[in-house]
Amino acid sequence: MKEGVLQRIIIICQQRSDSETQFAKMIGANQKTINQQLRGERSLSFDTILKTLSAFEDISSEWLLRGEGDMIKPQHEQIVEPQPALISTAGDTPEASILYHIYNDTINRMKELVEENTKLKMQVTELSEGSEELAKTLKSFHDSNKELADENQQLRIEVMIKDSQLKEKEKSVLDYKELLKKAI
Repeated sequence: MKEGVLQRIIIICQQRSDSETQFAKMIGANQKTINQQLRGERSLSFDTILKTLSAFEDISSEWLLRGEGDMIKPQHEQIVEPQPALISTAGDTPEASILYHIYNDTINRMKELVEENTKLKMQVTELSEGSEELAKTLKSFHDSNKELADENQQLRIEVMIKDSQLKEKEKSVLDYKELLKKAI
């Protein structure tokens, strides 16, 4: 079956283009890949089949895939309704339509995830920069707090010394008062 599809793709290539290179450009595929597939060096991919059907809308998918009917669709089947999806469905089977919808939904979801990932990376960068700034601020507060604790300790020692000196002076004053009372 694959060889039959390949032979029909080769027929389309020969009838609709001047070369394999031009055919690859017409269907929007990688030239090297198409060359390898058409020469049988590489298996024919589903993607190449779909791109061929999308590029040549007048080609019958029944003919291409099954070898049944005429190569060219009847005129009334060639009218294609525009699809709101990223790519239009190729083929007349519900399976192909479902596959395209799944594909388009996946592409859209991937785009959303890439955008979300980009936003999250920016937020992480901002948070990193913010956390570095916060760490600097906290270190500064810690250093200031340590200095204040040291200064507070020094002041307590000074207060204790002054308090002790004051008590000694008060005692001296009381002793002096006692002496004065006895002297008077």
